[in-house]
Amino acid sequence: MKKWILILSLPFGLVAENAAPQKEILLHGFRSPSTGVEYRQGHWGLHGGLYTSILRPAEGQKATTAWFAKTGATAYFLPFRLMGPRKSELFASASYLRGLNEGWKSAVQFEPGVRFALTSHLDLRVGASLLRAQQRGWRYNPTIGVSWSFQRQ
Repeated sequence: MKKWILILSLPFGLVAENAAPQKEILLHGFRSPSTGVEYRQGHWGLHGGLYTSILRPAEGQKATTAWFAKTGATAYFLPFRLMGPRKSELFASASYLRGLNEGWKSAVQFEPGVRFALTSHLDLRVGASLLRAQQRGWRYNPTIGVSWSFQRQ
């Protein structure tokens, strides 16, 4: 029994050992999580901005470019050293989106991924987006992003 408790608590211990930045502001330059800004404290972040996606409708219909206003929260966990002075880490994000064109209304989005800390300020994010819009069903899109970090310990 103690062995299982130790195994199940291992991911939480990895998060607790991470020297996560106390406060950080990130400027995001593309879709992951949005073209916008994120405020991060410890292992949690709040983000807001614009999100665009090319959505392919049913067979025989033309693909459309949809724009959304997006806000949400991100959890960062399981840090690892890749390169540079900061640690890279996995993330999971949940967001609310409001359509700005093409008849899109409210939507929710879930996005797991990896944030690669390339330098002391530059990040590359790679994820997979699962978007659910009212009366539009589920949509899957790969997401990438480039971010610049203004970090304070």
